[in-house]
Amino acid sequence: MLDYLIYRGGVLPPLNCALRYVLAGNGLLLQAWREHINVLVVLASYTVRGLPPLEPYLSTDLPRISPELLRQMLEICHKQRDEKGEMLEVIFHFLVEGGKWRMVVPEQEQGHTYCRPVGRGEESYRQALLEIHSHHHFPAYFSETDDLDEQGGFRFLGVIGDLFDKPQIRLRLGIYGHFIPLPATFLLALPEGLEDALSGENVNLPVNRPGSVGNAVTNRLWPIQRWSKIWKGWTGSGKGQRCYEVRTGGADDAL
Repeated sequence: MLDYLIYRGGVLPPLNCALRYVLAGNGLLLQAWREHINVLVVLASYTVRGLPPLEPYLSTDLPRISPELLRQMLEICHKQRDEKGEMLEVIFHFLVEGGKWRMVVPEQEQGHTYCRPVGRGEESYRQALLEIHSHHHFPAYFSETDDLDEQGGFRFLGVIGDLFDKPQIRLRLGIYGHFIPLPATFLLALPEGLEDALSGENVNLPVNRPGSVGNAVTNRLWPIQRWSKIWKGWTGSGKGQRCYEVRTGGADDAL
């Protein structure tokens, strides 16, 4: 079910449906909520005279996924080959159970350019807060096929590429067909040797506010209004630099 709202000021009313489209002074925004994820993002930016603006945000209480678990994922990616030794794509589902991340390699169909959950794999797909798939030799990018496959979910999405050259991962938030690019470190504690594919790209991120340096991440609010420690990352270079902020706290893989 959808909701539509013209914002005239004050606090937004509680969200009692899957999605809400909000017209505000700074454009058309999308509001969505599910357990662990709360988001308000600008879909189309323009000035609407007579309406106050809304500040976009992305907040989560999810821990960052540990480097150890991500290294296990990379090892599994390298082993995915057919009977001729050719590389196969593979999909992973990440679930939170008892305050800990659990990685599932679901039952799936695999090919050189595709992978999809089948059978019991569809159950873990419904529960997953993060889904990652591999592109083995190919770059870490989301294809048009990925966009079509991911129209119906509300979860974080990742793709791994260049496994044998310069392994990279790309992260985004999918909200029923709307996609928000994110720095991988918003959700992942990257191990050595795995880079964020977003780094170095001139991409419009949801916010553009500076901060100071912090440590491990548990509760993250984007942007931050009150904080003690801020982890800061940059994309682009020179005048094209944009920064994002996340709130920092305790252990990486515990809620």
